[in-house]
Amino acid sequence: MDRDPVRHMHTATPRAFAFDESGATAVDWAVLSAATLGVGLAVISATSSGLNSLSGDISTGLSAVMEVTESVLAAFDFETGIGTWLGGVVLDVPGFGNMLVLDGQDNAGGIGTYATIALDPNAAYAEITFDLAFVDSWDNENAYVYINGTAVALGTFTHLDHPQFGTGDVPPAMTELGGVTVTFGDPVATQGGYFDAGHAGHYVDYTQPVTLVIETGGASEIELGFGTTLNSSHTDESLGIDNIQVISTETP
Repeated sequence: MDRDPVRHMHTATPRAFAFDESGATAVDWAVLSAATLGVGLAVISATSSGLNSLSGDISTGLSAVMEVTESVLAAFDFETGIGTWLGGVVLDVPGFGNMLVLDGQDNAGGIGTYATIALDPNAAYAEITFDLAFVDSWDNENAYVYINGTAVALGTFTHLDHPQFGTGDVPPAMTELGGVTVTFGDPVATQGGYFDAGHAGHYVDYTQPVTLVIETGGASEIELGFGTTLNSSHTDESLGIDNIQVISTETP
């Protein structure tokens, strides 16, 4: 019988080789096992390193997206003055606090106040939020919101006791005029302003939240403006503008 271990290793079946306990076969099996284990460990190490690298890249990418999405570009609460706004006046309005105020002496039918605001040209959208306060004796008059000189939203309001336009506690009628996406929040009723105290107790003023979403198209700035058709001073009727915030975002 042929006992040549080398010849036996080459001619035996894989099963016989695996269970052969002769010296040379056992040594070969140990070497093969060690080699297989080494290759496995190398694959695991390379895979783990690649996954860690990929995980780091994903984390970095998500962080960059979050930074763009949550970037505040401008904010105005008018607590320290008018800032970069041109037109109007900042007043501490009873019942409302500091606001940028327009009345019939500032404008009548045109843009009464505006500011140029820097945008992130790498962000897909800019979201602008603010409050409009319809204060005192409005007589079916209008407030307008402008983007780059074009009216994009309209609010029409009549105070409670008006004999011609009817009575009733009716919030401002808000209208989207096109060009940008406009969302109107729930109006909040309050009482304040400057109108004669004997009548003001019968009037209900309103604060109207507004949100604009604008495609930037790579633009680096935008002009935001406001106007009214009011024809009296702020002691009779006024539009207040407050809590303006502009953020960049990747989703509308």
